[in-house]
Amino acid sequence: MSARGNPSSLRLFSPLGVAVAAALGSFIAGVALVWYNYRVLGYPKLAWRTAIAGGIFYAMVMVAAAMAPNTPIVGVAVLIGQSLVAAAATRALQGSAIEWHVAHGGAMHGTGMAGLVGLGVGIGAALLLILVGNLFGLPIGLVSTPSA
Repeated sequence: MSARGNPSSLRLFSPLGVAVAAALGSFIAGVALVWYNYRVLGYPKLAWRTAIAGGIFYAMVMVAAAMAPNTPIVGVAVLIGQSLVAAAATRALQGSAIEWHVAHGGAMHGTGMAGLVGLGVGIGAALLLILVGNLFGLPIGLVSTPSA
């Protein structure tokens, strides 16, 4: 619902959509969709607070993933874990507002759109990470090179 109590003419993303975005674009993509939902619902300050908290959690996940062994099992566990956390957080934070929105005629984005947004956000975040890493001389790049 918007801040005035009417469903917005804009579409929201469902918890499943947020999970799909997180699976395809990392947890930060899920955070972006939760941020978007809060904006549509008429809560811009809450959107930014949630984005900051989600960004901090994303950084913690990335540090933990970097410290974990680089195996397929760990990669799949991180992927599934961040998707489940994104869906559960969306349900807990916005579930009743999303249900109200739909019950009063509000529209929802499909999971395909959520996936596309997730891919876009994930690619953008990866490129930003590479750019920042290069600015600070961190060994982050598209292709790893053997050390001499």
